[in-house]
Amino acid sequence: MSLIDSPVSGAETRSIAGTLVVMCGGDKEVFEEVKDLIGCLGSRVTYIGSSG
Repeated sequence: MSLIDSPVSGAETRSIAGTLVVMCGGDKEVFEEVKDLIGCLGSRVTYIGSSG
């Protein structure tokens, strides 16, 4: 099992429009495996480093 910590920035309007910003922390290799899936949540998915 792996964990990607992914806080989201944006309000309801951006959520409906699919333009949220998702900031991801955790293992870089795991992030690369799941970034396309996380990308379904918003228009910008960024890796920011380790979790927490």
